[in-house]
Amino acid sequence: MSKYILILILIVSIFPSFGCKQNPQQKVSTHQEAKETAENIGKVEAEIKINNDYILRLYNSGLGNDMEAGYDAFEILHRGQKVYTENEERYTALYIENGKEIYLNKTKGVNLSDITGDGIPDLIISVWSGGAHCCYSTTIFSLGEQFKKIVRLEGKHTSFDIKDIDNDNVYELVGHDWTFEYWQSSFAGSPAPEIVLKYKNGNYVIATDLMKKPPPKSQEFYTKFNDIRKKMGKSGEVIHQESEVWGSDGGIPPELWGYMLDLMYSGNGQLALEFFDKVWSDKRRGKKEFLEVFKKQISKSPYWSEIKKMNGW
Repeated sequence: MSKYILILILIVSIFPSFGCKQNPQQKVSTHQEAKETAENIGKVEAEIKINNDYILRLYNSGLGNDMEAGYDAFEILHRGQKVYTENEERYTALYIENGKEIYLNKTKGVNLSDITGDGIPDLIISVWSGGAHCCYSTTIFSLGEQFKKIVRLEGKHTSFDIKDIDNDNVYELVGHDWTFEYWQSSFAGSPAPEIVLKYKNGNYVIATDLMKKPPPKSQEFYTKFNDIRKKMGKSGEVIHQESEVWGSDGGIPPELWGYMLDLMYSGNGQLALEFFDKVWSDKRRGKKEFLEVFKKQISKSPYWSEIKKMNGW
């Protein structure tokens, strides 16, 4: 046994690292960290100090991308430590100042404002996937003592506008519901009613109270009625019910359900149904069938339960 102990002592003396504590790892400087990151995702185009404790870095890959469409990557550091990074889409950083959206690019330093009402400054990142008309999203970060990603909201084919609609210093996000994209229509003809989202209990939820509008005036209502009725053609025109084609090919213009959606999403749902009943003559085939497929489609909306409540259904 003593023979093996002696051998072990000799090995430890030759290779002291086997029996000694390693030197502690040195903290990487922010300059060194930026250099290492740049090698992976591109050149640092801007380094912005935010509210003293945070740094935002915006990167460009150098592949000739249009910088006006956003940056290739971004990083957020808190007190010298990286807390968040993304590099798979196109990013634009912004904040709110005096009610306006201000873009962050070459700014050396800035104090962000609070948009959620909790007293903590917020950073907004607008994201674009790079597609022809899709997809857009908005990510909001809370930059307090504890870094927090509040939410990422998918806007699909349109980005969100940030507005304080009710002047309470809590900003709403105004976007569109794309449940009817390509439904019986091309993308260009796809209606997308406006929605308003408000920060509540740590998340953004639909604010139907801020979406309500008074009924349209009679002149507007009947102008829309005449325009759509004219586009629908003669009341006896055949509808291709067999293939459930209701769009332009079937003689029903997308403006019809587009206007119905606008009315429903502003709290005028009953008027939307009355409009449909008037504009679609009883002599025209497919009236009942169309309304059934329309209701089926709108029920797929993630906001449908609240839209129903807003209209008293």
